[in-house]
Amino acid sequence: MDKEYVLCNFFKYNQPCKYYVNLMELREMCENGVLKDAKCFQFLFGFQTGPFKKNDNVFDFSQFHITYNEWSNLLTFLKQGQPFLEKLSQNDLNDLTEICNKFGGIPFFDRSFSNILSTKKSIKSINKPQDDTENLFLWKAVIDTQLQSFNNTHQDYSYSGHYENFSNITRVFYYKKERTIT
Repeated sequence: MDKEYVLCNFFKYNQPCKYYVNLMELREMCENGVLKDAKCFQFLFGFQTGPFKKNDNVFDFSQFHITYNEWSNLLTFLKQGQPFLEKLSQNDLNDLTEICNKFGGIPFFDRSFSNILSTKKSIKSINKPQDDTENLFLWKAVIDTQLQSFNNTHQDYSYSGHYENFSNITRVFYYKKERTIT
């Protein structure tokens, strides 16, 4: 394929629509970038010879039920990486996972997604202010007699899962909410 841009069919409500795809950019990502280890993707686009590519036919996204919006999200992820994933809605993340799977898996996506999951898992394990070494949360200590009132007025806080005995009859419960990064 010597063309830099090619017009491709995309899926749209059972009718194909056409958009341009930058093959040079994709080839560069496959040879030297984030798609270097995405072998099936490379076969499908004809950047490597293999069982999936027919002679000089342009990849037909509509046959795989891939919309232009899904393709656009994939391209944006390939260019921006994990920070883009962290901003996606759950539905868009599910769609991106599906499109990566349609291309035979994209290891760069798998690694980025795994990093997000491990980060979320480690964030969930922060149950008390002393564990919050990166200052990710705002914290409130609430004594047991004030729990109901606190829960009614601070619905944006969640119970951290940790409490301490303040005295023989009083407990302090820790609540947290994620800091908004501005």
